[in-house]
Amino acid sequence: MTPLSLADDSEVNVLDGQLSSGAELVLFDLPGLFDRAGIYAEAGVEYADNAWRFAAFARAVGRVTQQRAELGKAVDVVHAHDAVACLVPLALRGQSVPVVFTIHDIERRAEFPAVARSGLGFSDLSSLELGGGLSGLASALSLSAAVTTVSAHYAQEILDPARSGALSGALSKLPEGGARHPGWRGLCDV
Repeated sequence: MTPLSLADDSEVNVLDGQLSSGAELVLFDLPGLFDRAGIYAEAGVEYADNAWRFAAFARAVGRVTQQRAELGKAVDVVHAHDAVACLVPLALRGQSVPVVFTIHDIERRAEFPAVARSGLGFSDLSSLELGGGLSGLASALSLSAAVTTVSAHYAQEILDPARSGALSGALSKLPEGGARHPGWRGLCDV
């Protein structure tokens, strides 16, 4: 476990590992931010600090990716999953690593209160704008190289505005197949 300091002086523990296939993994431990009963909510009530928690995770991903590139060990791709990782594409903006974003649960839209505009640690929040509010999933949809879902059926299901709400517009604006990177499939199953 290696400590990593972020720009806001917070600290993240980084755990490196490798699968038998040779694929390298990086895990993050953010003490105090994720050691609670639920990931998103407790007793049906969203945690008030979700925007800052998700931003801290995303900044940690961005910092490790940047460090690896500086050491000549550039990351090939970052695969971010669901609302908790929705700000990862924003944190990697300006770096040359593509992000594949997978939607597991469109109901978890990562909608943040207006007060979240300050303190996220990103200079440009325009990708978060959705219907007068802030949506982490809207940002992930607009900034990811490819967007995938857990199945082909789910990919079609979430295009329905009754299911995805205001995000249906962002989903329908994805390029053919949802991919923005040549050779990648987009809004589909993986």
